[in-house]
Amino acid sequence: MRKQILLFFFFSIFVTLSKAQRYNKRIVKDAWATTYNSCVLIGDTLYVTGIYGWKNAIQNQKPLICKYTLSGELVKQFLFIGDTLRDYGPLQSLIYTKEKNLVSVCYGAENGTQQYGVICTSDASLHLDSVQKLTDTARYSFTFSKIIELGDSSLICTGYSGAKTGWGKPTLLKLRKDRSKEWNKYVGIGQKEFYYPTCLTVRTNGRIVLIAERTIYYPDEIIPTRISVFQVVFELDQKTGNILKTAQLPSDSIFGSVCLIPTMDGGFITGNAKADSFSQKQLVHHGYISKLDSNYNMIWRKQIISSYGNSHFNTIKQLADGNYLGIGECVNFDSDTTIPFSNPLKSLYAGWLVKFNEAGDIIWDRKYYGVASYQEFNRLFDFSELPNGDIIACGESTNMYNDDSFTQDSILQMGWLLRIGPDGCLSGTNCGYTSIAVPKESKTIELSIYPNPAVDKINIETNALDDTENYSFVVTDLTGKAITNPVRLFQHSSYIVNAANYSRGSYIVSVFHHQQLLFSKKIEKL
Repeated sequence: MRKQILLFFFFSIFVTLSKAQRYNKRIVKDAWATTYNSCVLIGDTLYVTGIYGWKNAIQNQKPLICKYTLSGELVKQFLFIGDTLRDYGPLQSLIYTKEKNLVSVCYGAENGTQQYGVICTSDASLHLDSVQKLTDTARYSFTFSKIIELGDSSLICTGYSGAKTGWGKPTLLKLRKDRSKEWNKYVGIGQKEFYYPTCLTVRTNGRIVLIAERTIYYPDEIIPTRISVFQVVFELDQKTGNILKTAQLPSDSIFGSVCLIPTMDGGFITGNAKADSFSQKQLVHHGYISKLDSNYNMIWRKQIISSYGNSHFNTIKQLADGNYLGIGECVNFDSDTTIPFSNPLKSLYAGWLVKFNEAGDIIWDRKYYGVASYQEFNRLFDFSELPNGDIIACGESTNMYNDDSFTQDSILQMGWLLRIGPDGCLSGTNCGYTSIAVPKESKTIELSIYPNPAVDKINIETNALDDTENYSFVVTDLTGKAITNPVRLFQHSSYIVNAANYSRGSYIVSVFHHQQLLFSKKIEKL
């Protein structure tokens, strides 16, 4: 009996610690613009890349790489400074090579003129080994956004290359193991077209696969529907870079395929965004996943979410259990909003996570919102899976202010780290929901409000809500004074109220249904 008690005790401690490790962090520091674009997990350490902008515009912005513990504590941060460059793009597409190096890519520009690709290499301690700058003087821009490693430890980089005529094509650069240039190719079909690379991978047959977003503009017209967008697949030979095959994905996708994940039958799972309507001078689009055969023909395509606003994926990866996780962003706004995004209280950009199986069936989806005085733009760009099934995602959270006065003393973009459980929740299993009956209606809603007491934030998570119904919440002090504006609640969503500056004491979180009080919970702030 004593042994069982001890085992239960230690198990309880383990569960408690596991929960405590989950977090939702906005990285502020002294920057007014920080974005986390990519991440990679090496053992018990998370490496994150992005960009860092000072409040002093003279210093402008620099590529950033950070080293974090799995509990979200910063170990080391490195900025690329000390050279003549005044403009850098964010470090993206971070990989850990067979040579045990961290490699990432970005772009640079000297004095705001010619852009060139940058490849950065460091070791696990963030000691900078090399920075390669590659350009083509015949073109006004030469940038990198994605990089992969091949079986022989050579590297393939891709990015956008702008011609001096104003039209751009993807560039592909192969580097040998010693980082010397082996070949460089430009791919594209027409002349008066714009191409932007969205996916870079290798097939099991060894061919390099590039997907580029092909946009045809009609300069004599200003109506957005006259912009044609296609997703073009290029298969290239590893040794020469020559194009061996081209294919075109369905023409109604407005955002390119974010990846190609091979399936056991020789096909692929991919994700994109499809334009569903055109309203109020805004193109309304939704995230879709697709199954392709080995020749890139469509087998099926499913809309992954139905909401009032826009949604799309930035990354899709396969998980250890064989299922898939897509992350990105979406915006919800009230159905009675005549002009989307016009009312900050009726539109919220959320970080978006969706887990689905190989048949495209949703296992769960969640949206993570920050609650600011005006509006926040929350975006997730990449993630890593931990051995226990937890997910650490990275992105950005951008504050918007009531007075629209953006100054360099204002915190605009913040780096964002989010660690959640295998079920998408910050709290315990199934998010620790409490069922609440809706008066006069034969239904319940599920809410979780925690922690209590709170230190720096209050989390509000929802499950079974009807998005067509008007649910909202407000945080007040004990006198009834509102601390937050009314915030619309949507199903399968997590809201984070920044309570770091709240005075110590008691606060009330009140949930409303059609402006009628439904539920209240007292939260103590330490």
